[in-house]
Amino acid sequence: MIADCEGAQKAYDRAIELDASHPGALLRKGRLMIERALIERAKARDDESWKERAIELAREGAKRVRLGAETARGKERMEVDIARAYVAVIDGWGTPASIEPGPLLEKWRGETGMEEFLLVEGLAKGGDAMRDAARALVEQMPSWPLAWFWRGVARNDKGDLDGAISDYDEALRIDPHDAAAQLNRGLARQAKGDLDGAAADFEQALRINSRSADAYGNRGLVRKARGISTAPPPTSTRPSASTPDCRTRTPTAAWCAA
Repeated sequence: MIADCEGAQKAYDRAIELDASHPGALLRKGRLMIERALIERAKARDDESWKERAIELAREGAKRVRLGAETARGKERMEVDIARAYVAVIDGWGTPASIEPGPLLEKWRGETGMEEFLLVEGLAKGGDAMRDAARALVEQMPSWPLAWFWRGVARNDKGDLDGAISDYDEALRIDPHDAAAQLNRGLARQAKGDLDGAAADFEQALRINSRSADAYGNRGLVRKARGISTAPPPTSTRPSASTPDCRTRTPTAAWCAA
């Protein structure tokens, strides 16, 4: 699990500087760029400048994934299809996107991580499709923390705070360094009125990633509600969109979240 996306990108850049065709660095940097683009696109809403930035970032990431794949095997890999699918999601955000995972699942049947195409479709369609995709992922990949995380998000959207907290609990059991699950569990607890539990989650989220603006902001709200000073520590800084929290997609790949 990588908790410092900015540091990870610098490391990938250095590896590429030393070896311009390094397949692992190219693949991982490309994936990291796409993951950042997903976050920026989600935050953009109707802001066209942010939307274009996110789309450009995703496309650049997809190029690096493709270069890494070609260097690694000399032909297209599953990562390339995943990257293309995420670019389509970002490009069509908020519209009735139609990304059918069936052909891609069949194409990569038996390969580790093929179920991620279900997540792609869920993100593209949202609502009940996201809930169904998350449920399927939990059943098929119970050791993948991201599956529990997204089912928690889907449950939270439906107002099932207890169910969401339970799923975030499982995500954190699998990966105790998952800052996004820690933050989201805190938000769910805050919504339930469990201010002590929420405060503990926001504090832990900041221990994992001290650059999380969301964790600082919500910690301030909880402290105010509890009558505790909201003043941040002297070392705190406001993060930019390029320094989000990170959580695991697979045991060897990073995923960034707001």
